[in-house]
Amino acid sequence: MTSGSYPQRADQPDPAAASSELWRPSPDWSEAAIERAGWAVRAGPRPWQVLLGGDVDLAIATLAPGAPRIGLWAIVDAGSPYAVTIGRDKALLVTPVAGVCVSGWRPQGWSATVADSSYQILEFSGAGALDLLRAAVSTHLDRPSRSAAVQVAGFPVLLYRRSSTQAVVHVEHALATGLWTWLL
Repeated sequence: MTSGSYPQRADQPDPAAASSELWRPSPDWSEAAIERAGWAVRAGPRPWQVLLGGDVDLAIATLAPGAPRIGLWAIVDAGSPYAVTIGRDKALLVTPVAGVCVSGWRPQGWSATVADSSYQILEFSGAGALDLLRAAVSTHLDRPSRSAAVQVAGFPVLLYRRSSTQAVVHVEHALATGLWTWLL
């Protein structure tokens, strides 16, 4: 036996088998969809996403002038750039058209990291979907918050809307399959 390892008891489950239950394969995100009575969710399109830090307002003015900062449950036009507020000095810039951005710190006091493949987007639609999200979030959606960062079913996400009947969730790719499995 090597230092730090313990013998497996006969009554313990096989760790590899337990791991396969916890870490299921990801769905084919290009076709992933769930439809239930009154609601549906599907994997959304992959817009250009850039994680901003530091002086976020200056970063937005530089990369997407005029793009609004949005918070929890705000309604946004998907056809225009916008910045989803994560915290006072952190936001996710989302634009329908890819831009040019070199990741890193800027002497003006902000940083940018291209995050196209960091977040999976899930689009919820239908009155039942909004009720599902209201029940699954870690806060009251009717109370405004500048930050769109919340937990849905225990998973950290960014949550906002495209209309009164369509919500959008950005979830880190490493956690997307877990949230998807919870929705099933």
